[in-house]
Amino acid sequence: RAFHVFGPKFVAMRGAFSDEALESRFITERLDGMSVEPHVPINLPAAQREEAQVLRNKLLQYRFDHRLRVGANEALIDPALSPRTNQILVPLLSIIPDATVREEVKLTMLAAERVRRESRSRTVEADVLDVLIELGAEIQGNVPLSTLCARFVAHYRGEHDRPMSGRYLGNILRSSLGIVPYKSHGTYVVPIDPERLARLAERYGIQEVVQ
Repeated sequence: RAFHVFGPKFVAMRGAFSDEALESRFITERLDGMSVEPHVPINLPAAQREEAQVLRNKLLQYRFDHRLRVGANEALIDPALSPRTNQILVPLLSIIPDATVREEVKLTMLAAERVRRESRSRTVEADVLDVLIELGAEIQGNVPLSTLCARFVAHYRGEHDRPMSGRYLGNILRSSLGIVPYKSHGTYVVPIDPERLARLAERYGIQEVVQ
C-alpha cells in the first residue's frame, strides 16, 4: 500500500507504521474498499517469483545505467512541503519527465501532510503546545511549569485518559516537543523561544504564535 522512494519498492501493509517518522518516508495509497479486478488472481501464481526477479533486475539495471547521469534537482524543492517530504520527494520528481505527473505527485504529498498535521493537532502534545503558546503571550519571560499544568488542566480536563501532572507534562515537553524545563530559584520553568514555538505550531497545525 506504500511506495518507498528510497528503494524504490512497493511495500504491502495492513496499517500505518506506529513510528510517524518512518511512516512519513512513504508515499501511501490506501486500498481500503477497492474492488479486485477480474484479471487479478486471489493467490499469487508460481510464476510471480520469477516475474518479480525480472522486475528487480530491470530496476537495478536502470540504476546502473543512470546513476552518474541522474541527480536530485534542487529546483524542484517546494517550500509548501516540509523539509522531510522534500527530502524524499525531490529525488523521485527528478526522474519524472512529465510536469503534469510531477504536479500530481506533489498534490498527493500536500494532502498527506495536511492529514498528518490534523492528526497531530488532536494529540496531547498539541494541547500542551497550545497552552504554552497562550501563556507565552501573557507572561513576559519563562512560564512556570506549575502554571502550565494548572492552565492545561483547566482547558483540557477530561479530554485525556490520564491525570496531567507536572512531571508528565515535563516529559512531553522534553521528549516530544524538544523543550527542556529547568529549575530557577527553586521552581521549574519552561523556556519560551518564539522561533521554536513557531516551528512547532506549524508542525502541529496551531495558528497563534508567541511574538
